[in-house]
This record gives sequence, structure tokens and C-alpha cells, in this order.
Amino acid sequence: MRDALEQEIAGFERNLRAIPHRDDYAQRLMTTPGVGVLVALTFVAAIDARSDSAHHARWRRTSD
Repeated sequence: MRDALEQEIAGFERNLRAIPHRDDYAQRLMTTPGVGVLVALTFVAAIDARSDSAHHARWRRTSD
């Protein structure tokens, strides 16, 4: 039971670590010291959740 759970968690972790390789914004954020996979993905998700807001448009302009 424990081995199966550890394997499942390892699979989730592999999937999580693969996501930034498909997202330019996450890759850029991860070049910042101290910003890893989880922080970058959390920030990108928060920005995407507000994709129709003026805040998102302002952030995109300054990051491109």
C-alpha cells in the first residue's frame, strides 16, 4: 500500500515538473532565484485566472 502511494506521488511530481517546459511564462519566472516549479506554476495560474482583467494585460505587456 505504501509503495503504491509513493509511486503515485512520484508520478504526480513528474507531471508537475514537466508543465513549466510547455509554458514560457513559467520558464521565465523560474530563472528568478528562489522561484521553483510550484511558485512559478502558482503565479501563472493566478494570472491566467484573471486573463480578462486589466491586471493581466498590464503584466503581459511588461513581460513580453
